[in-house]
Amino acid sequence: MKRICLAGRHVRPYMENAARNGWRVAALDGFNDWDARRFGTLVPAPRCGGPEEFFSAVSALPDWPLILCSPAESNPAILKDFSNARQILNAPAQAVAACRDFNFLRRLTGDGIDLPETSFGQGNGEKGWIIKNHRSAGGTGIRPDDDRPLGPREFRQKVVAGDSVGAVYFSSGGRALLAGIARHINHGWLFAGGIYPAAVDGSVYATIERFGQRLSSAAGLKGWWGADFILGEKIYLLEVNPRFTASLELVAGAHGIDVVDTQLRAMDDGCHIPLERPAGYYGRMVCYAEKDCEFTDAQAWFERGARDIPHPGSTIKKGAPVLSLYAQAASAAECKQRLDEQSGCLRRELHGL
Repeated sequence: MKRICLAGRHVRPYMENAARNGWRVAALDGFNDWDARRFGTLVPAPRCGGPEEFFSAVSALPDWPLILCSPAESNPAILKDFSNARQILNAPAQAVAACRDFNFLRRLTGDGIDLPETSFGQGNGEKGWIIKNHRSAGGTGIRPDDDRPLGPREFRQKVVAGDSVGAVYFSSGGRALLAGIARHINHGWLFAGGIYPAAVDGSVYATIERFGQRLSSAAGLKGWWGADFILGEKIYLLEVNPRFTASLELVAGAHGIDVVDTQLRAMDDGCHIPLERPAGYYGRMVCYAEKDCEFTDAQAWFERGARDIPHPGSTIKKGAPVLSLYAQAASAAECKQRLDEQSGCLRRELHGL
């Protein structure tokens, strides 16, 4: 029997993908949403604490191969500890460390790729800067630079204008395949979904493709990983995520990819994925609460295709994510319109707006 464990802040998309491809799934999911249990067995996730608490919680999972997702995979020390105890299907710890090293990434820029100006020192009061954290996910914790001292793992980054996109790569056997690029939908600084494939000029696509091969070879990446870019006056690299990314959910759905099987085979450098342009456009939208509200209709929204659904009777605080909506259409504009229509329906039901 095919068995896999998944652990991270949000693993429901990969639980569902695995279950649909015949995998028996056990998972630790930080959101612990109502619908996640339809795709596998969940163990309680720690609400707070550090690596020790997370390690203890994951240890309650069965002794099956394990894939660590955001933000646990960003900690090389955790990867090393788990690798000593069980089979881990993640990029090597040294590759993860390299992808979080701005000096390393800067050496791989050029050839059409640049990095936004970054600082680890005191701010100077100049507008147009934000503060980010190396281990945040989905834009959580980003704030305008207020000149306060940086916290642990924080850094300052200059804002650059342009379209935000997520590139999805697959590394195996010394090759890095650019599987696709999705256009992000953002809610302020927060990730709020995407539409795949993005409309990207051929020369831009080729530049992002070459960068992925350079980085994969230099860092020793394996399996699925992603990089976020801003397409403006230049192609700016925002960050590299050596793990399953949110855009991978759309790419895998569009191409019918078994993400666990391909990740497993990538560890032995034995997987090549032939991909053709998908038929149509695939979208996801994360909806955020506009005011405090109570969520009740879990089953109804699940049957309508929504996911990441709160437990019935849950109180959703203003600004918190409610659920994820999905759409498929013949054009990107139509796909976005269908997502907006579903979002409007949700707003009316939750808030009477």
